[in-house]
Amino acid sequence: MEKVEATQSYEVPADRVREELSPRTIIEYQGTFDVISVEEIKEEWIVTTRNEEVDPNIDVKFKFAETEFGYTYKQIEEGVFDELITEIIIHREGDTTTVTVQSWFTFGGVFAYVKDWLTTAPRREEIQRLFANLAQNVSNKD
Repeated sequence: MEKVEATQSYEVPADRVREELSPRTIIEYQGTFDVISVEEIKEEWIVTTRNEEVDPNIDVKFKFAETEFGYTYKQIEEGVFDELITEIIIHREGDTTTVTVQSWFTFGGVFAYVKDWLTTAPRREEIQRLFANLAQNVSNKD
């Protein structure tokens, strides 16, 4: 299993970041999947997604839970990964709000270590897109 971690700071209140982030926007801001639906079930959300370019016939589902510090989500059912778990932590430090994303993933199987390692850069790019889109949207709310 590989781990990718990144942190970004924003000069906005933590409440503004929390208002902007939702299960839908977290997936959309990463830019890999299109959100097909979001279903709320007992303080959790099931986000059904699709990547038309990769395979328009496969939906990938993520299960989100809100935590004291942000969100956690994991891929459920069959999907791209054998296992994917991501944690988003929002923390206020003085006048700055930091967002840390930690993501653990594996493709499983015989050559998982190679596929996992090769996927660290694309996963890091998804997280950077999340940060960039979040920055644009929290700054546009002035």
